[in-house]
Amino acid sequence: MTYNPDKASEIKMPKPGAHIDAEVIEINDGKRKDFQSKQYIEEYQLDGDDSCIEVVCQGDYKGTLITVKQAMPYTEGKEGMSYHPKSNMGRYKAWYGVLPKKGDTVRLEANADSYWRLKY
Repeated sequence: MTYNPDKASEIKMPKPGAHIDAEVIEINDGKRKDFQSKQYIEEYQLDGDDSCIEVVCQGDYKGTLITVKQAMPYTEGKEGMSYHPKSNMGRYKAWYGVLPKKGDTVRLEANADSYWRLKY
């Protein structure tokens, strides 16, 4: 990589509500602290050792590759994993009809500040 201010261009931000189709390209399994900042965990008084997946999605917006990552905590139990219906994982399941898996087609949407987020 080479920093060159003479050849720099500003990224065009999407209008709030803009949306694109994307693909789940990766799912990482670990702990909440692996995917969310210490500051976020402390601010919301969360347990950093909670089991969690990180869903990585990519889509194209007017020739620019957009990557969005979303943490989805779950609970491990003797009979498998469980999740709350209002959690990120529960909302994903309600919106798309399945739990997240690699290859899923999902929708990314620009929020009020024009930042992309996973729609569910």
